[in-house]
This record gives sequence, structure tokens and C-alpha cells, in this order.
Amino acid sequence: MHSKVKLSIIIAMYNIEKYIAECVKSCRDQEMVSPNDYEVIIVNDGATDSSLKIANEEIKRTSNMRIVSRPNGGLSEARNTGLKEAHGEYIWFVDGDDKISSKSIFTILSAISKSNCDAYIINFSTFEDQAIISTSHFTNEAEIRSGKEYHNRQLRILPMMAWLTIYRKKVLQDNDLLFYPGILHEDMEFSIRAHHCCSSITFIEKDLYHYRIARTDSIMNESRRDNTKSLVSEIKIIDSFQYFFKKEDTPFTRKVLGMCATSFFIRRYDNAFSMNETTKELIKSNKKKLYKMMWKSKQWKRQLLLLFILIMPPFIIKKILYLIGERSKLM
Repeated sequence: MHSKVKLSIIIAMYNIEKYIAECVKSCRDQEMVSPNDYEVIIVNDGATDSSLKIANEEIKRTSNMRIVSRPNGGLSEARNTGLKEAHGEYIWFVDGDDKISSKSIFTILSAISKSNCDAYIINFSTFEDQAIISTSHFTNEAEIRSGKEYHNRQLRILPMMAWLTIYRKKVLQDNDLLFYPGILHEDMEFSIRAHHCCSSITFIEKDLYHYRIARTDSIMNESRRDNTKSLVSEIKIIDSFQYFFKKEDTPFTRKVLGMCATSFFIRRYDNAFSMNETTKELIKSNKKKLYKMMWKSKQWKRQLLLLFILIMPPFIIKKILYLIGERSKLM
């Protein structure tokens, strides 16, 4: 089967016993394709609940699904393990608490047979219980361009959730593209680098992915309560981008670094933020570098925020950010 597999779906699994069955079923019960066309690799990242038992039950009558177990190392390490195990020509990272539509794989394989691109970006819908809440509509461009063209010509940051892009595996391997272990916001760090390495990217308009919302136990909800890890992650991501783009100084690279620096300070001035010795040292040792990135971005919103940071007391900055409201307006 390995030589014929076109697509590998990688599902990272850790303590999601409430959701894993629905995810696996959605990948198993695909219409208009053969099990020989794709494989599903479930990476058990040291789950301590019933996730493994449930997943084993769901795949026991399938020929194209398997479970790989590893000690707990986090989402990035689990995805990297799946990537090493994958035999497919293309890779799709699916989160174990989400699901895919019944014709997702048929739609993706049809697109690949027509255009043979390095990456395919899809639409998604959000859902709670069984109710669809909203659907995205940003993937409607007909032209095929490289990631660098999107980045450098349009100054466009493509969708940053890892599950929104299906990648040619060879591109990931040839460019040593793996997820950064031990950080938050790993999808953004990975996706920007991966898109930049793709010589051809196109869009699939249909919403093939269903993203579950309102999970109170999700990693991102935990991150909002752990500002130290968030700020440490922001700095690690900035360092990663500086290394990756070390030979490029373009409006896009300046935009990316400016975006990350802005995100650092927005998090710093969030009303839920609490200062400690670690965060004090992070701010003190990095603020000059981050100020420079915000200014060099040449984007007026970031430059204006920088001026506020330099001349206004913190409580005023917090009020300004509160009045602005949405974080995305400054990003």
C-alpha cells in the first residue's frame, strides 16, 4: 500500500477521549476514495486517559489506519513523529479534537491530480457539538503562486493554522521543516516557514475541515493563563524567524518580525498579564530588539503602538489596547 499512498493524515492524540472517536470516524468514513489512496497515522503522545483504547477500537477493522505511541512530548513532537512515519506523497495535519468533511480526501486528491502543487490551502468551518457556527471564505484565488511570491509581492501572510494546508512531503523533508518543540503558537512558526519554501501554492474553496470551538481544556485556553510560557514562546519564535530569514531583508520579513514583536507587547499589556521575575527579565533583555523590529516594519499601526509604549505609562497603554478591542487590528 505504501507505494500507492497519495496522502498521509497525521493526528496527534493526547487526552482527548471525548473527541478522538469522532475525528477518526470522519477520516475513516470518506466517500468516493479507496483506503489504498490514503493512510491515517494516529500519534499517541503518552495519553493517560482512554484515548488510546478508543482509537484502537475505531481502527481495528481498517487497513489504512495505525497508531504510533511515544512518550509525552507535546503537539510539535507528536506531529514530527507522524511526519517521520508517513508514507504519503502529501501530508495533512489534523487535530484529534476536530474532524474533516466526508468528501475531503476526494476533493484534495482531485485537486492534486489537476495541478500537482507543493501546497493546497483549504477553507474551514467552526462547530460546537454538531452545530456549524461559521465558515471561512478566504481561499478563493485561482492563480498558482509560490509562497515567496505571496509573501514578498503581496506582503501576505497565508493562513497559519497547520491544518489548513496540505503539503508535499518532499518539500518539508528537503527543507528540514519540523515543528518547534516546547512552544506555544507552533502552527504560526511552522506555517510561515513552510509556505515560504513552497514553489507552488493553490487554494481549494470548499470547507473541508471542521474546527471545534468552546473547549475549555484546550492548550490555547491554558496559554492565556500562562503568560510566562507565552512570552518565552514569542521570543523563541522571533529567534527562529531571524535565523530562517537571515539572508533575506524584505518588506515581508520585516512585517513578520514586526508582527511577532507587536504580539509580544500586546500580550505584555493584556489586563490578565501578571509580572514575575522571568517575564521582567524577558522584557528587559529583549525590548530594544523588539522596538527596532516594530519600527522597521514600516507599518503605521505598529509604529504608533511603539510610540505609545515609549511615552505612555502602562495603565494608559492597557486602556488604549482595550479600546482598540480586537488584537487582530494591530496584527
